[in-house]
Amino acid sequence: MRVDIIPGAVFPDYELSDHKGKHRKLSALQQQMAQKLSSEETAQQLNKHRHRMFLDLMKTPESELAHNLERGPHAAIDAMVPAIVMHNLAREEFRTALREEFPALHELLLAPTCEVTAVGRYGHIGTNIDMLTNYREYYWHERDR
Repeated sequence: MRVDIIPGAVFPDYELSDHKGKHRKLSALQQQMAQKLSSEETAQQLNKHRHRMFLDLMKTPESELAHNLERGPHAAIDAMVPAIVMHNLAREEFRTALREEFPALHELLLAPTCEVTAVGRYGHIGTNIDMLTNYREYYWHERDR
């Protein structure tokens, strides 16, 4: 490691030559990069790129998506979750949105998930979902006879 680069210290503002041989300071290059990244044009290009990626993803077969999902860095993502949650909870706009969403979520949780419609063939109270499942089982059983 170089003597003038010390961990935790301010990085030296070196002057380097670019591809045309013109000398440039690192701080000037960093400033140009920051301006470019924060520009409206860059934001629009990123949105177009994300949209194209989303459309390509929608064309991908499910089997390929499942295979790629299995290869994901799940341990690394799980390790980041607490930091991400704390970051979002520290943001006022996130807390405001959460407060606004909570009453609607509370109502949704109190609402019945499905309507009780009949007593099933095994004597339990059935729901719309149970009746659909029973019908499907009956239909396939009768069809295969």
